[in-house]
Amino acid sequence: MRNLLILLCFLITVGAKAQTEVYDTAKRFDPFSTNQHDLHRNFQFKKATDSGMLYFSQYSRVRRTHTAIQDLGDVATPYLNLSYTPATQTGFITGFNPYGDYYFYNKNAKFYQAKLPYTYFYYTQGKAGQSGRGLIGFDAVHTQNIGERFNFSVNYHSTTNEAYFVRNTNVMKNIQTTAYYRTKNQRYLASTIMTWNKTGFNESGGLLQTKENELYFKNLPSNLRFANVELVSARNVNRFRDHQFNHTFWIKGKYSDDTLKTFIPQLGIGHSFNWQKQGNYYTDQLADINSNIYDSASNYNQFYTADSMGFTSIGNSFEIFSPIREKGVSFTAGTRIDRLQYYQGSSATNYHLLKNYNHSIYGQVNFNFLKTFQSEVKGQLYLAGYNQTDYFLHWKNKAGIGKNEQYTVLLEAMSMLAQPTYQQSYMFSNHYYWNNQFKQQGHQTLKVGLSKKNNKPGMYNAYYYVMPNESFNVQFTYSLLSNYIYYGYDAKPAQLNTAENVAQLSVHKHFNLKKFQVHQELVYQTFSSGLKSKIRLPDLLSKTSFYYQSYAFKKATFLQIGMDVNYTTEYNAKFYNPATRNFQLMDKVIGNYPYVDLFVNAEIKTAKIFFKMEHFNQDLGGRNLFPNYFYASPYQPTALRRFRLGVAWKFYY
Repeated sequence: MRNLLILLCFLITVGAKAQTEVYDTAKRFDPFSTNQHDLHRNFQFKKATDSGMLYFSQYSRVRRTHTAIQDLGDVATPYLNLSYTPATQTGFITGFNPYGDYYFYNKNAKFYQAKLPYTYFYYTQGKAGQSGRGLIGFDAVHTQNIGERFNFSVNYHSTTNEAYFVRNTNVMKNIQTTAYYRTKNQRYLASTIMTWNKTGFNESGGLLQTKENELYFKNLPSNLRFANVELVSARNVNRFRDHQFNHTFWIKGKYSDDTLKTFIPQLGIGHSFNWQKQGNYYTDQLADINSNIYDSASNYNQFYTADSMGFTSIGNSFEIFSPIREKGVSFTAGTRIDRLQYYQGSSATNYHLLKNYNHSIYGQVNFNFLKTFQSEVKGQLYLAGYNQTDYFLHWKNKAGIGKNEQYTVLLEAMSMLAQPTYQQSYMFSNHYYWNNQFKQQGHQTLKVGLSKKNNKPGMYNAYYYVMPNESFNVQFTYSLLSNYIYYGYDAKPAQLNTAENVAQLSVHKHFNLKKFQVHQELVYQTFSSGLKSKIRLPDLLSKTSFYYQSYAFKKATFLQIGMDVNYTTEYNAKFYNPATRNFQLMDKVIGNYPYVDLFVNAEIKTAKIFFKMEHFNQDLGGRNLFPNYFYASPYQPTALRRFRLGVAWKFYY
């Protein structure tokens, strides 16, 4: 902590001695990026690096991107997105990953075009925990071109968190590398994505579920909230790896008539190879054998639990496609074969092994008209194998209207039918066993939306470039669900045999008053009666950021001072079960409590720093006004008031 404070003081000193004219980060040209699909279709890099400072002090990227989540009281723990999100993932799904968007995935990988080598890091530190080690968070991105035709990038994240409460220590590490090479004649392009994720989490199972222990915990002083927990020796180690190699060749095209001789593609073929491996290892000892967490004392070993899960898939896809054009129609058509192997067991002699495959076909059609209207239809159908008859169909339309296409109208429709996750169908462990024959789950969604871009006339003026890209975004989503699967009070999955529905209105609005800024996110959602008692999500979610911003130190520093407020209405929340790695039904009410964080952000040339007081309003109002404020999840205590500070820095070579 002391070394970081010295570094921050040095940055402030450097900024104060800087030139008196405005010299902002925006004057540097950050690299542009694209995804893997567009890389191989267009080789265009149009996505600019975000220079905004909204929620800059929110070091948890999951909390930064979601309106509200339910976690175990601290960063990088298992969580639920409290805003209902339609399912879109197809294929074989293990169901053993409770970390969601904390992990890196190939579908989100970025490929860069960097005129200069570029490095960005984001470091966070704060004291907590019984040992005083506290939180250390680190993010880093590096990208570099070697010539115009080869680029490699590395994206790294790590979180080490001691946390405040008994047995709540976790370590998460994520790394993703991307690279591409394009031949001189522009016909052949190869790219790779390599992704590794790992989390080690000491599982407490929350407070010991007795009235006496809970009352004892609530009566403790806020700085001494230590009480007995359900599990004293349990631990989960979760791994997720995904590696992919893509290469494409344009079999038809022509060169432009100008001096640049740019290749204009017309028809291409491609091949993709994918290797994915997942694993989870859950251990516990005799001391926890009678815990309320477990369904039975033991199925196989009464002295030691060593449940393991391993999954490996190897996939190949072949496709033919045309480039995505600014005007006109383009297409993709392909087929994919995956070989699957799944293992689950409690010992060398007590295990379950599945070997299977999937064969699917997929396609996509894009129609662009007058550069202002884009329509995209894509789908996938499983012809044979484990997911036979599963399908996914998605239609997305966007239209830019108004001056400079300031407004965007959105219309989306989605339909899918999918097998349950494998864990929902089958569980083989020391404490839980089931073998279910569930029906496929159906999901249909219709979404309409309207958004407006923020006007940013001053490229080098921090009052403009630190703003979010959108002035407002309003979306309404209606979903129909059939055969919905949930985890019951006994931690075992069950299935509804009725059709249910969800209606959701989402509003994001940014109020720009130059020096005073207000950003408001609201989500209101309603559920049919049969679904409401099983999905267990709040009706209303709110996230607000209010801050004052101004230049300081003769315009060498740009400051923001404000607060973030997070709130949900109260609801019967789900309980996290470490042995199943899933959230299950429980009748315990949380919510109806505002979490208030105070922050100071500063930008000094290419560096940004923040000072933050989290949960500033702890104990204000007391249990009479906010009876639910003790818990972030059932029996998982809310994080205490704490101080965080961090620094982000861009390097250009």
